[in-house]
Amino acid sequence: MGAAGAASKGGSTMLARHRRSTRSFVGVLALAVVVVGVVVVATPASATKKKPKPVALATAAGWIDVATQAKLTPFGTPEQTTDTSSPRVAQMSTLLNGLAFKGLALQMYARTQADPSDPSLLVGNDILKVIVFGSAKDAQKFSDADANDVLAKGALKKVGTYGDGVLLDDGQGHINAMFTINNVVVDIRTGVAEKAPGDGVKDITKIADAVVAKSKAK
Repeated sequence: MGAAGAASKGGSTMLARHRRSTRSFVGVLALAVVVVGVVVVATPASATKKKPKPVALATAAGWIDVATQAKLTPFGTPEQTTDTSSPRVAQMSTLLNGLAFKGLALQMYARTQADPSDPSLLVGNDILKVIVFGSAKDAQKFSDADANDVLAKGALKKVGTYGDGVLLDDGQGHINAMFTINNVVVDIRTGVAEKAPGDGVKDITKIADAVVAKSKAK
């Protein structure tokens, strides 16, 4: 075989190797594209997170049993009702229109004397209420509407937030904390003897903290 033939054969061999190498590279590249595609379309873990189960009235009623935690003295009889014609429910019937109301629980408390061990605990009266709905969405709608209704009357002003809700204060010791936990509206209203401006907000925040802690207890 002449030099020209050898060169031609060698060139053909190199060309064949180059084609095989190119096909291998293209195959690997295609595989990489498939793998990347799988990663991109994978469902995020957050999308599979389960929604919390709706809370029953009896369970929510237990959240406002905070006499020990908040150092309060219960008075009156704890109330629970699912009757929309009851006086407690009837007075907020306009706000309940179109919402899946499931029940209401209420407990009243008092602190008749100052606690020497904790001057931040104020003397006064406290009303704790939970209103249960069929969904968290309905609970949020009611809580927002209720807060707006109170504000519209003009006596109380928004002075802060708590959770997904608001803290309202009239500057004379009347404070509201209104927020939701899942499908439950928590409504705390206090009338206390403040020693300084803002004391009532600190006091009601401690009560709200006790309610939230009970809601998380196993």
